[in-house]
Amino acid sequence: MHSPSDDNTLHIASLDDESQQTAILLTVYAMVQGELESRISVEHLIPRLDLPRRDLGARLNDLSVRRWLEVAPGPAAVLDVPGLGRVEAILREGAAALPKPLQGLHQEAHLVFIDRNWEQFRLLRCVHRRVKGLSPPWTDLEEVMKELGMDDPTLDRVMRRCLAMDVLDFPESWSIRLTDLGLETSERWTKKLAQAEEQEPEGREDFEAILTMEWEGRYDAEPLVFKRQGNTWLLVYEGIQKTIQDTVGMGYIAYLLGDPDQELSALDLRDVVAKSNTIRGSHTGKVADDKAVAEYKLRLEQLREAIEDARAMSDTDQLERLAEEEDIILRSISSAIGTGGRRRKTGNIQELARQSVSVAIHRALDQIAAEHPPLGRHLRNSLTIGNFLSYHPDRPTHWVTGS
Repeated sequence: MHSPSDDNTLHIASLDDESQQTAILLTVYAMVQGELESRISVEHLIPRLDLPRRDLGARLNDLSVRRWLEVAPGPAAVLDVPGLGRVEAILREGAAALPKPLQGLHQEAHLVFIDRNWEQFRLLRCVHRRVKGLSPPWTDLEEVMKELGMDDPTLDRVMRRCLAMDVLDFPESWSIRLTDLGLETSERWTKKLAQAEEQEPEGREDFEAILTMEWEGRYDAEPLVFKRQGNTWLLVYEGIQKTIQDTVGMGYIAYLLGDPDQELSALDLRDVVAKSNTIRGSHTGKVADDKAVAEYKLRLEQLREAIEDARAMSDTDQLERLAEEEDIILRSISSAIGTGGRRRKTGNIQELARQSVSVAIHRALDQIAAEHPPLGRHLRNSLTIGNFLSYHPDRPTHWVTGS
């Protein structure tokens, strides 16, 4: 086990807010040893980070809004799945991308990450071998502990983490079942390890080497596709290909996938995807000029003509998609022009943008989860949705997106 030493204080008060958030997230991750849902007292963070209580509270609130940490009664900080994804994105970027005070913390977190994923993979691989009939089935958990060389508390901890990460399921008593995501994870790592040597290596060092090579791009990534094709979207993930009806939310998701680990406001995302030329100034300025409003209205006319055509052809799927886009365009016009033709202020439309974009994305995620469950799980774990949106995958990804 690796954990930060109690006398190794991080002096982060002079760092910017984003760096302070990173320091807190990595510190919590290291102190709870990468365990999801494990709590660390806020009182223990104060001496470790040398950050005034008020500033620490503000940064914890920022992390809570992003769903990277939960502030629980106690008070305590709790690591959750989106937070784990963000930690792994930080580790993937490398220590050199961080301010000097955080580079040692990066190494501590990286060692914890390797340990936890190595434990998880060992369990997944054992279950996978039984799925393929390569090993006899277990009769009780004593056999599992003996094969993995883990005591009861360690195995319980690993199982709970696998359950939280949705890679294993435990339908009854001691039985263990791989989920679709767990099967993909096991096969991916087994394949990577097998590429390293003629016989599959067994050691943690081999696992760490393969992980490092993958993060540095020395292994070709499997093709990932999220691409519009007319009125549908082609989705390819974990080798599974599905076609899903177009909706506005699919366009939002595609834009986020194309720019991982970057934040975008809901207002900007809505405008970029709608290809509007809305001009946003300060809270005292106009949010749209006559040209932008005219473009909104032109698109609205085109939509209404398309709706009539779809209604004449009884194309219910197309009608639903067009009606959703019409609603968003109407909201955009309404947000830009108030009663009497007066321009509305930027501050009045932030919440409207958040609501419309969030509803559209959640509707699209429901579609995806119904047709492509592994991709649905990946996106729900990797997307941050709210006033600011982002895609933080748990490993390097390159999506083929666009029309």
